[in-house]
Amino acid sequence: MCFFWKKKAKTRRPSFYGEWLNEFKIASDRLLTAEKSIEFAEGELKDAKLSLPAYQRSLEGFLSAQFSLFISAYETAVARITEEANCEYLILSFYRYDKLFKNLLFFEKQAFLPAAYRRGLNEQLSEKYRSFLNELVAYFEKFSAYSDCFAQAEIVLKRIIRGEI
Repeated sequence: MCFFWKKKAKTRRPSFYGEWLNEFKIASDRLLTAEKSIEFAEGELKDAKLSLPAYQRSLEGFLSAQFSLFISAYETAVARITEEANCEYLILSFYRYDKLFKNLLFFEKQAFLPAAYRRGLNEQLSEKYRSFLNELVAYFEKFSAYSDCFAQAEIVLKRIIRGEI
C-alpha cells in the first residue's frame, strides 16, 4: 500500500510593504482565518522606516473592511439561527464569532508597530465590537421574557462583553 502525504504548503509571511498590500488585497474579500491571522502576526516590515505610516493606513483600511465583513456575517448567522429557534446553535455562534473577532487583533503581536498605536487600535476595534454586542443584548432583552433561549443568549453576550468568556 502506498500513501502519499500532501506536504503542507509553507506559508510566506509578509516582510515588505508591497507584500503586505498584496496580502491585504487577497484576504480582503473573506473573513480572516486563524491561520492567516497567525501568519500576519508573525509578519515583519523590513522597510518600516520608510513605509510605517503607509502600512498603518493600509492596516486600518483592511481592519475596517474585515470588521464590516465580520459584523455582516455575524448578523446573518444570528438572524438565521434565531429564525430556526435553535438556542444551542445561537449560543455556539456567539463563541465562534468571538474567536473570529480575535483573529482581527493580529496586529497586537507586530513588534514593528509602536505599542501606543497597537493599544489604540485594539481599543478602537474592541469598542466597536462591544457596541455591536450591546445592540444584540438590547435585542435579546426585548424578547427574553418570552423565550428562555433569548434570556440565555442575553446572559452569554453580557459575559462575553465583560470578558468572562
